[in-house]
Amino acid sequence: MTLDEKVVVVQERRQGDRRQKNSFIMYFDWYEHFELLDDAELGILIRSIYNHVLRKENMVDLSEKLTMAFSFIKKQLDKDLEKYANICEKREQWGKLGGRPKKA
Repeated sequence: MTLDEKVVVVQERRQGDRRQKNSFIMYFDWYEHFELLDDAELGILIRSIYNHVLRKENMVDLSEKLTMAFSFIKKQLDKDLEKYANICEKREQWGKLGGRPKKA
């Protein structure tokens, strides 16, 4: 399953599942990127992050500076989303087999 297919699965779960994912991780490592921006640029970057996480949309009118900062952040967001999708997939399979495997 490709990352885009996993994103669709996660988004479908968000729309129709009461166990929807309602959070994402924001890392302290990003702060050094944030410090290089003024308040207006930071607001645009935060909005871009939320658009990417919630709608899988990328804002096209970002400055070069924001595009660079967002590219580092987007990579981590996508990695986290793929990890979450894999966990959901495994738990779904375990559920079909009667639950999580017993620890040895």
